[in-house]
Amino acid sequence: MKHFLNRKQLGRHGFIRKGVLLLFSVIFLFPLYWMVCLSFKTQSEASASPFSPPRSFSFDNFKSVLNQIDIAGGMLNSFLYAFAVASLVCVFCTMAAYAIYRMHKRSAKFVERYFVLGLAVPGMCLVVPVFLILKSLGLIGTFWAVVIPCVTGNLATGILLIGAFIKALPKELEEAAAIDGCGSVRCFLKIIVPLLRPGITTRFVLTFLNIWNEYGTFKIFCLGKSRQPITLMIAGFFNSKYALHWGEIGAAILMSSIPAIIMYCICNKQLANAMTIGSMSK
Repeated sequence: MKHFLNRKQLGRHGFIRKGVLLLFSVIFLFPLYWMVCLSFKTQSEASASPFSPPRSFSFDNFKSVLNQIDIAGGMLNSFLYAFAVASLVCVFCTMAAYAIYRMHKRSAKFVERYFVLGLAVPGMCLVVPVFLILKSLGLIGTFWAVVIPCVTGNLATGILLIGAFIKALPKELEEAAAIDGCGSVRCFLKIIVPLLRPGITTRFVLTFLNIWNEYGTFKIFCLGKSRQPITLMIAGFFNSKYALHWGEIGAAILMSSIPAIIMYCICNKQLANAMTIGSMSK
């Protein structure tokens, strides 16, 4: 009887858990549903029934947006920024995490705390100093004026994430490599980096999506329309409308979101597996 009651309680808890997950899924997916519906509606239909499915699918909003802003150019700029930042973050974080958690230097603990301390500093407090430094270096308005602040802003979280994977690796691998005459650099490149692929992939995807959706850093450091990413173009398009045309705004946001959605759909299993491995290593 007691065993039967325990099974009944577990079934009830599982039902509640699934209900909560379903509720959160609806909350997170509803903006995407609303955006898709708006993009295929006319202005009158979007104003009359903004949340209902479109009565007829029209691509006029997409044609209008493509005629007014350079979506392809904005996506290319965003891709270049996101790819450069994500690549540099993965390279620097992997090397720094290995040095901190494996090389056992006296300053390793201090360096780790220094990076962790960076998580406690609000990014807006660093805008003026970073801007003045980049201005003194003559980088304002260039590609690196955006890449450098974005890379430094993602180092702390990247080191902690990849460091969790490094802690999970057995030290016997490096000891066996050292016995076979493998140096530190070769051991790092040939043994450690391949084993860290799930963590590096996770950090790359998260950083890429973060930079793809970035707005504040681009608004401050990205000068010149030719270098504008898609987020600034969408914001400019939104502000240029005297009367809001929600259909065109929905179409512009939907087109700008497609690359990020595709990347997440491709890498979602890799992200889930990496998060599971990282949590178990702790």
